[in-house]
Amino acid sequence: MSSSTGVHYIRVLRVDLAEGGTTTIDHPGRDAVVVPFGEGLILSIGKASEADHLKEGEAQFVPMANPAKVVNSTSTMAQVLIVELKQHWENAVHACSLPSKCKRPIVIGDIPIGETTTLFTNGFVTAYQHRLDKGGTLSSSYFSATGKDHVLLIALSDLHVSFDGSEEVLKAGQAYSSDATQIEVNAVPAAARWVVIRMQIPKA
Repeated sequence: MSSSTGVHYIRVLRVDLAEGGTTTIDHPGRDAVVVPFGEGLILSIGKASEADHLKEGEAQFVPMANPAKVVNSTSTMAQVLIVELKQHWENAVHACSLPSKCKRPIVIGDIPIGETTTLFTNGFVTAYQHRLDKGGTLSSSYFSATGKDHVLLIALSDLHVSFDGSEEVLKAGQAYSSDATQIEVNAVPAAARWVVIRMQIPKA
């Protein structure tokens, strides 16, 4: 993981799973977010009898006090990022389940050039998945008058990113934490895909 600031609020673990491999997520007192790379990873939370088949980049929230496990059901090596959140909020986290409300097109004029999907939120911690066509640029503001935002950007493809004017080149699978208020992704070299986990700490 690369970072500028914000590491006091998160801890990122990268886990490689062999065929049929399993990793357990059990960090008492901390919520977590699971971000899979590749297809074929299965997430089960708590004592639930059903398991979720994860799609690449489909970040899933794991509430504290609910041990979970990720299983690699493929015949090849797979990778998952486990993001521990050091800040907990009592507000329940809800997954976005209605496509008409979860997905927003990224447009230039009337031309769609990508899509932003809200994955989950409780008003304080929110996860988004972004897709941007080749040649596009997306500028996002993370300024809030009511608090301070801490952002973790996870590259699903190679990315050219500007954090408050500071240029970074991120490789697929790399995570970068920042307190930048303006983040711009440039997809001129190639189409771009990434996940953002946004945490807002209210002003005292």
